Amino acid sequence: MVITLTQALTELEKTFLLRSLTKADAILVNALTAPMALTAPVLPVASYVRQSDLAKLGGQCHDGWISINDAEWVELTCQHDKVITW
Repeated sequence: MVITLTQALTELEKTFLLRSLTKADAILVNALTAPMALTAPVLPVASYVRQSDLAKLGGQCHDGWISINDAEWVELTCQHDKVITW
């Protein structure tokens, strides 16, 4: 499952996701939440940010995030059985 975050997570949402996500899952931030990629990921799963969104923030993300281009983003969503916008 890939969860696209469209807003900052509340503590309750973090707790829910910590209990629900598996190591095979991933999160992706969108243009609105891309600033999250400037700090350490809040969830222990693969954390992605699109390069096009990151470029607007100076192009560098925290080492805990994976920067992907648009083709890799499409591939990421195709690799998972569920894609959820949160």
